[in-house]
Amino acid sequence: TDKGALMAASWQTDLVMLLSDYHVGLYKDAVPELAPHIFKTSNGVDMECVKANIRPKVPGKLIWSSRAERGLVYMLRDIFPRLLEKKPNLKLYVCGYELSGAMQLPEHVARAHAECDAWMKRLGRSVVRLGSLTKAQLYQQLSSAQLWTYSSSFPEVFCIGASENHACGTPVITTDNFSLSEVAGNEASVLIPGLPSDPEYVDKFVAETLRLLDDKEAYKQLAEAGPKWVEKQGYTWDNVAKQ
Repeated sequence: TDKGALMAASWQTDLVMLLSDYHVGLYKDAVPELAPHIFKTSNGVDMECVKANIRPKVPGKLIWSSRAERGLVYMLRDIFPRLLEKKPNLKLYVCGYELSGAMQLPEHVARAHAECDAWMKRLGRSVVRLGSLTKAQLYQQLSSAQLWTYSSSFPEVFCIGASENHACGTPVITTDNFSLSEVAGNEASVLIPGLPSDPEYVDKFVAETLRLLDDKEAYKQLAEAGPKWVEKQGYTWDNVAKQ
């Protein structure tokens, strides 16, 4: 959101479509002149695809479905080992998506991937690597997980993963920051204040994960609230198309 770069690229632009209040704020702060041309929309979920791929919950299954550099190292290094101390039968399923083509990974991203890879090897059979999945495969994995444990340090401008898990009836535990505060919401999620680099965040994340794994009533409320939250917020592709 560099003003010079944005204005140089926007002289011919009629409409700037952004995905959340956080996203809108980034652009308005950088270039106040863009405000009259901004339309707030959102990402969405294909609910028919979700419904066709719902699978039964697998006890003890946690899932991460995002790029590794967005905070996976905090889950593997700081959070998941502490969860395993209390519940040794937990498994963390990890999937993401590849950046194909000629795009070169920045050095800091490559380092993050290497660090995560080392931790996954160290955690052995407690981590299941799923690789890149189709949407149908992804929703089968998300819906069968007990929790989506997204210790995000990334400035998400929407986070479609949160909506996908909500649609699949999988409660979300994530960071109370960026667009996550809005998109994940606290009706169907547990939002952790701070950032995963903070010890207090890690403590809270561990405690809330263990609570939801044990508190069947609280878990049920969040799981049932997820699909309703997606519909209420309009985070479906049908609704986005109508907008």
